[in-house]
Amino acid sequence: MWATTIGIVLGPNLAGPGGALGRALGLPDLAGAYLIGTAGLAGAALVIGIGLRPDPLLTAQQHRPIEHSPAGPRVETAPDSRRTASSRTDSSAGRQSPAERRTGTLRTMMALPAARLAFVAMVVNQTVMVTVMTLTPVHLQHGGHGLELIGLTISGHTLGMFAFSPLVGWIADRWGTGRTTTAGFGIILAALLCGMLGADSVPTVMVGLFLLGLGWSFVMIAGSAMLNSAVPEQVRAPAQGMLDSATYLGAAVGAGSAGVILAVLGFAGLNAVSMLLLVPVAVLALAARGSRAR
Repeated sequence: MWATTIGIVLGPNLAGPGGALGRALGLPDLAGAYLIGTAGLAGAALVIGIGLRPDPLLTAQQHRPIEHSPAGPRVETAPDSRRTASSRTDSSAGRQSPAERRTGTLRTMMALPAARLAFVAMVVNQTVMVTVMTLTPVHLQHGGHGLELIGLTISGHTLGMFAFSPLVGWIADRWGTGRTTTAGFGIILAALLCGMLGADSVPTVMVGLFLLGLGWSFVMIAGSAMLNSAVPEQVRAPAQGMLDSATYLGAAVGAGSAGVILAVLGFAGLNAVSMLLLVPVAVLALAARGSRAR
């Protein structure tokens, strides 16, 4: 994640140069930034296509220890509790349709308290972040502020998202994924309070958006590690794919509804509504703690 910091912080500040490029080509000002982004993405695809060989996933699969059993080869996983939760999926994986495999993966995750918490936490994390971030430029523009200030605000947000990734990973190793996830949501709560109580203050909005990005980083890194350690290896890849789909769906719903919320309740109301999404995470965290206590 840290490697993306340079581009993602500099990117929002290309709105000004992008506007000049757009005008030079006879396009709307905002279209120029998309041209710069398209060139960057094309360059990244070229670097990955040429340089990422051999494929790390295929290399890992080739060196994975395999245990042969009457049901066919499978990867051995150590924790008995995780094997128990996915035993039905393992025994019939070869006979299942894609839809049945997805159902089995979801059933496995929901049967494990830590995996269930990680799944919901990361979906809520992405949804809240995108909901508030998407409408912050609109809120600032409605306040009469220009693209330069908006770009600086988004740069601060993305700085919080990615610049501290190595430190957040170290904290997750030291504190554990559960505590780090809790800390992340505490930071997100502080960010939403900034947006709710200081909606008319540009510095407060900027601080809130930075904290929103930092909290997102805490939850994203610790939540990913929590999910990967909680589920059996044979469902790890489909579980991650299902999580990615759910987070993007949540982000799409949040971004799509945020405009209506902003129009009706204002920026402060948008942050207040986003706070309500944190409640399910708190409930599942308490349930997971109770499960560990038993």
